Amino acid sequence: MKKQIKEEDLYQIKMTALNRLSPDGISVFFWGTFIFSAVIVGFSFQALSSPYLANGIWQGLTELLFILLVIQALGTLFYSSEKRAFKFQKVQVLFLLFVSFKLSIEMYLPFFLLYEDRMAPSYIQTAALVIMAGGLFVLIFSVFRGFSRVRKGYLKRNEKGLYSFSTSKNYFGFPFLFGLSLFGGLFAKAASDMPDVLSIGEVFFALFLSFVIQYAIALAWPEFLLLAYSKYKFKSFSPSLPNRKKG
Repeated sequence: MKKQIKEEDLYQIKMTALNRLSPDGISVFFWGTFIFSAVIVGFSFQALSSPYLANGIWQGLTELLFILLVIQALGTLFYSSEKRAFKFQKVQVLFLLFVSFKLSIEMYLPFFLLYEDRMAPSYIQTAALVIMAGGLFVLIFSVFRGFSRVRKGYLKRNEKGLYSFSTSKNYFGFPFLFGLSLFGGLFAKAASDMPDVLSIGEVFFALFLSFVIQYAIALAWPEFLLLAYSKYKFKSFSPSLPNRKKG
């Protein structure tokens, strides 16, 4: 029988809920991600004007991303009010999960648009799909690992915490090293197959940015998920609106 998670097992998540991931702090994160997502959608619509992007799937995916951006904009504006951010913080943290997961994969759309527009070799697309699948695996693995560390007591007061470099480098260092090695080999091969150096640089920059964002979110997502779990299970994880005195 699995050990039931108690409030004291999540002490470090509580400190995060009261400080770095307080409702007003999360609202600031929403604005940063919204601006980034808006740039991605704008670039994607502009890229669709290329005659090399005749496949209707790109139009459909870009329109879907635009609809999600509108939803993101409404949520971001709603939580721009500090009062609403604290009042509806349980829903806010669910919105955080949605926004952060969306952020982790949406950069791949500009990559695939650039890949097709620049007529890059097919092995680059294959490598991108492998990288994306690997990022989803890392996210799932890190979530299970996060809850496992909670049950082992690592998130209690003065314990190791959710992230410990000495014990995590073997788990998460390999995907990054594998990704960097893959990029090096791909770039060397593409340089011999694609004479246009600028096109190579654009495609690989988009893929590298997709890789970094996805894997970074995969490591951060367990903390967001544990925060959501804690807010719905324990009342003390939902701080009250600060009483800010004027003057």
